[in-house]
Amino acid sequence: MNLRGMIVPVIDVKEKLGFNSGMESQKSRILVTDVDGKLTGLLIDEVDQVMRIPLKDIEANLSGGLESLEYIKGVAKTSGKLIVLLDMQKLLRYDSSISPSEA
Repeated sequence: MNLRGMIVPVIDVKEKLGFNSGMESQKSRILVTDVDGKLTGLLIDEVDQVMRIPLKDIEANLSGGLESLEYIKGVAKTSGKLIVLLDMQKLLRYDSSISPSEA
């Protein structure tokens, strides 16, 4: 995508996590992240709210058989909801087998 004259790559988060990507809806958004000085857009289903979560409320010791578990930093419980926190550095780690011209 073009963001104020800069070309920013966009990653479909569902596809990266191994889920069916599906179609975009009117609620779909592109969340722009800055990880290690690189801007990347994340295609997400929707934004419900933005919040700050204290570190003490995050459970980081997770186990399970999901392939996408490597991208999960932790789970927080707030207001009766479970919130999955993604590790953006791992999620956006570039595959060394892809050349820059293909990325």
